[in-house]
Amino acid sequence: MQKKWFRGMYHIASLFIRNPGKVAKVLANILIDEKVENGMICDLRKRFRPIPVIDEQEKEDFRKTCYDMIDPFLK
Repeated sequence: MQKKWFRGMYHIASLFIRNPGKVAKVLANILIDEKVENGMICDLRKRFRPIPVIDEQEKEDFRKTCYDMIDPFLK
């Protein structure tokens, strides 16, 4: 799952970043690292932390707000 996600993210970002090779190297090092697990957040300093638990009501409010924003464009 993560490898497909990183690959997709890189393909999109490579159009906008100044040095795609440098970004590809960092992403490759993250993917090769044995500490990487699904559900982890990794920053550029290679610090890993678990995804924080988000309140269910907060998630639902966010989804509703997003749907309200995009709904006019879907009609």
